[in-house]
Amino acid sequence: MIELNKKNLKLIKNTKYLPRYNIDDIYPGIIHFGVGNFHRAHQALYVNQIIEKYKTNLGIIGVSLQNETIKNNLLKQDNLYTLCRLSDEEQDFTIISALKEILFAPKEVNRILNFIADENIKVITITVTEKGYKYDPKKNSLLLDADILSDLEDKTTKTLIGFISKGLLKRFNKNKFSLSIISCDNLSNNGNILEKLVIEFLSLYSPKMLNWVKNNVEFPNTMIDRIVPKQSLENIELIKDKLSIIDRSSIITEPFSQWYIESQSNDLKKILNNKNINFVENLKFYEDIKLKILNASHSAIAYSGLLLGYKYVHDVIDDPACYKFVLNFLEREVIPVLNIPDDFDVEKYKITTLNRFKNQYIKDTVIRISMDGSYKIKIRFIDTLMKNLKLNNNVQYIYFIIACWIKFLHGKDEKGNKIEVSDPKKEELFNIIKNSSEENKLERILNFKFTFNLPQNKNKFQLIKHVKKYYLRINQLGVKETLIRIDKSFH
Repeated sequence: MIELNKKNLKLIKNTKYLPRYNIDDIYPGIIHFGVGNFHRAHQALYVNQIIEKYKTNLGIIGVSLQNETIKNNLLKQDNLYTLCRLSDEEQDFTIISALKEILFAPKEVNRILNFIADENIKVITITVTEKGYKYDPKKNSLLLDADILSDLEDKTTKTLIGFISKGLLKRFNKNKFSLSIISCDNLSNNGNILEKLVIEFLSLYSPKMLNWVKNNVEFPNTMIDRIVPKQSLENIELIKDKLSIIDRSSIITEPFSQWYIESQSNDLKKILNNKNINFVENLKFYEDIKLKILNASHSAIAYSGLLLGYKYVHDVIDDPACYKFVLNFLEREVIPVLNIPDDFDVEKYKITTLNRFKNQYIKDTVIRISMDGSYKIKIRFIDTLMKNLKLNNNVQYIYFIIACWIKFLHGKDEKGNKIEVSDPKKEELFNIIKNSSEENKLERILNFKFTFNLPQNKNKFQLIKHVKKYYLRINQLGVKETLIRIDKSFH
């Protein structure tokens, strides 16, 4: 059994898995912040395909802002890794070679800034999760916390916004070449938000270059989609079996993938010349349908599934009662309030989404999906709820899902087994649960402004009334019997 590295590539007998180029002959063209599993299963694959086809100088310089382990692990393999796209219908293995180098931000600040200033760098892509942007959604502005203030005072450079802003200043002083900076995180209007944060930082740090940034730096909105679970030992064993190599950084993902970019820039289209990347004039619909069909279903599966004691997404969706619940939720409460273009097949998208959840090869844990619920409930369900109430539609499933989330916050499933709750507002929510009577606990959580920032009107009254009803039913009847009765109530 051989270790995966450049020297051993020639020993791999089945050449169809091998990169069709030598990364040493390719110059860097992209910087990516956040070299986690998602980037390596998504953007890096698209770039790998472009380099293979055109031999374009688009080698990726990866930047890890906090975790040096990723750099060290991949360095042992010369930054090579195997991407496994698996389902019942498809098994595809690709050794990705697009990563030229990974930099660990705390130790390599100047190298990162110099790369951003390099005229050969045409694109910056980003996957650092919502928390990495230092964005205050309440004020719709840059969060001036200790890290940002330290970056502004040049005591450090440690935040995403600090690196981009200071790198742009170097570029401005060195060559003034244009640049595209592409957020690939699950933030609505992610490009607009990123641009606003960079402009706010620079207005305090170096206002002289603001006009150049506004005229020469593009921040397109994007929508990305691919389910990428955490790495497991099963990945390593699968690669050993299939390719006869040892790859400790392999990634398993699903075949399905989407990348939509809201840009009409001919330069960017030429750089990211891949038929699987979709350039569109208006991203709002694609963003909306992913958030309200895929992401909302994921959360519905996570909170109900965890209470039922399930471990994986495919376990939940394989339960006939749970499958029917998610299907009904989409058909009765989500799809009727979406603005769907005539040329979009929403029925096909719905079935594709549910089939993706059935993929047993992914082994995506419901506990991963459950993370950051106080934020996800707000963005995945509240707008759908308000649109239904405005139309006087019968809403039941959203109330039930919110009730499941509140039950989940107690940290135990129906059999009393512990559930690990991970949430940015965990301490505040736990305090409400701990210091409230059973009678007013639900009302206090449903008045928690970070998640349920609704006016005190009849809609808020309906929310409190119906979530309480389903919370009590879950306590009395259990999750499954409650959701079965919801279905019957529609008939």
